[in-house]
Amino acid sequence: MGEDCGLWTKSFDQIQKIVIHPVKVGHNEQDRKEIIAREGEEFAKRCLAWHFSPKSLKKFFKRSETYESSPYIDYEQFPCYITGSFVLEGQKYTFDIDAGGSFTIQDRKGKVYYLGCSPLLYGAASGDATPNPRCAKFLPEF
Repeated sequence: MGEDCGLWTKSFDQIQKIVIHPVKVGHNEQDRKEIIAREGEEFAKRCLAWHFSPKSLKKFFKRSETYESSPYIDYEQFPCYITGSFVLEGQKYTFDIDAGGSFTIQDRKGKVYYLGCSPLLYGAASGDATPNPRCAKFLPEF
């Protein structure tokens, strides 16, 4: 799977000019308020405590799997996400990481790469909550 991504033929170790935006709960202020009312303050605290450093972001990318299409059905989705950008081999990419571990990377031409690093060893759909040691430490625990 990973070999087909295109980004994997390059090295995530070579990423430069990394910009990591602060974590967001929801897409706007009204959305954020509704989510906190529904999920609770503890959810918001855990979400807002989540972060990446440039070094941990590279590790997270390297441990992830790529998919030909959106893997969202295999991952839990949370209204908590981190966005940002980076440059690799002179090309700018943007990323959008969901707290459940699925994410996209998009190049400046609009090509979208689908990736994921599940915090659960057997995936969200399995019902088994065994942590995935490759990915769980990079994601918030809800």
